[in-house]
Order: sequence, then structure tokens, then C-alpha cells
Amino acid sequence: MTMNYVVLGQVFTFKGISFVQAIVYGIALIVVIALYYYHRWRKRVEEELLQKSREDYLKAHPDLSEECKDAIIKGNLILEMSEEEIRASIGSPRKVKVLTVKPAGSEVWIFSNGLYLHIYEGHLKNWEKRKRLVSL
Repeated sequence: MTMNYVVLGQVFTFKGISFVQAIVYGIALIVVIALYYYHRWRKRVEEELLQKSREDYLKAHPDLSEECKDAIIKGNLILEMSEEEIRASIGSPRKVKVLTVKPAGSEVWIFSNGLYLHIYEGHLKNWEKRKRLVSL
């Protein structure tokens, strides 16, 4: 059975679904679109706040090397960055794992985007990007 509905002057044809089902699908689509734009807005605001905190950090630490200043303002990493410089550059990790095996003083910082930083005695030694697994 084919049903035609007129909404705001537009004719919509649905085969095999009722008017109520069409309305529910329309509302679901609106919710998905709203969530998409909310996520984009939130990400932009978070990036603006992080950029402002980077600028504030650089003003408070004028003695940093040019290489380190450049990395922080661009949100990049360089080897031997301190923990404080890492937080200024890319933000705080979602999780910190303190390793109990040798060498002592090792940590792994895990970020929500799949970035793993290997910290030894307060300085960045290595990093890697891993694929995120979807958890149910």
C-alpha cells in the first residue's frame, strides 16, 4: 500500500509504513542531525579552550626552546617534553597507567583518541597511535 503525505507543501510517498511510523523516523532523523551538530560544536569549543590554554602556558613560560614553543602552539609532541608541556600541548590523558616493571618511574598515558604516550621519569620517551576498539 502506498501512502502520500503532504508536509509543508512537499509530497512524501511511503510504501508499507504508516503515517505514525513516518513521523517517528522523521523525529529520529532530526535527533541524529542535532547530535551530529552538537558534537561538532563541542569539539570546536574544546579546541578553542585548549588553544587558549596553550597560549597562556607559553606566556607563563617564556624560557622554553623555540622547538618546544612551536610544538605546543600547534598541539604537537616532541621527545623529552615534560609532563606539564605535554598537558599544555595536547591536554590531559583519559587514563594513566603506572608500570610496575622495570624501569621504575615509567607510565603510559592513554588518550581517548587512541594515542598512547610512554613517559619515563617525567619526560616523553615515545608515543604510538592505536586503533580504538568499540566497546559495547
